[in-house]
Amino acid sequence: MNAVSALRRTYVLQACLADLPEIWRRITVPSDLLLSDLHAALQIVFDWDDQHLHFFERAGVRYGIPDGDESRVEDQSGIRVSQLVSEPGESLRYVYDFTNWWEHRLELHAVRPFVTGDVVPRCVAGARAGPPEDCGGSTGFRHLLEVLADPVHPEHADVVAWLDGYYHPQAFSVAATNDRLERFLGGRRRRP
Repeated sequence: MNAVSALRRTYVLQACLADLPEIWRRITVPSDLLLSDLHAALQIVFDWDDQHLHFFERAGVRYGIPDGDESRVEDQSGIRVSQLVSEPGESLRYVYDFTNWWEHRLELHAVRPFVTGDVVPRCVAGARAGPPEDCGGSTGFRHLLEVLADPVHPEHADVVAWLDGYYHPQAFSVAATNDRLERFLGGRRRRP
């Protein structure tokens, strides 16, 4: 057994939208998961399309994909989750879409022994649908919810059409989320 697998653990991360704490997910990931793969998993569990830039932040250092204009972002390539958090209660910040500014608090909720054959990343709990892509951040999302709740609102028909009639704010399914994780990450997931 090499040094990395000897130290491998299963992390239980709680991901919560900072401005919308009622929208959250709890996921299990291997401690040696790359930040790029954690980003992919977060996109899936919040049902986003990875159309925008992102960064993770810990102790004032931001990790993401340097784009030439953002010199304050360290390259996330090769950085593993365990390099940023290792003890329950530790947290990092994840921001997706710098225009809408979806800021998340990612807290290491628990650390468990890694069991060979564990299916990770995996969603184990959550609440409410993630906000639709490009809806205007938390302010725009709250407005969208008001419009959806009022069938006589002048913008109601346009918003329903924009959402293709599919968006249900209270809806969240662990099983459906894990199906999406399995399909997307299936080819990328390492199984020791």
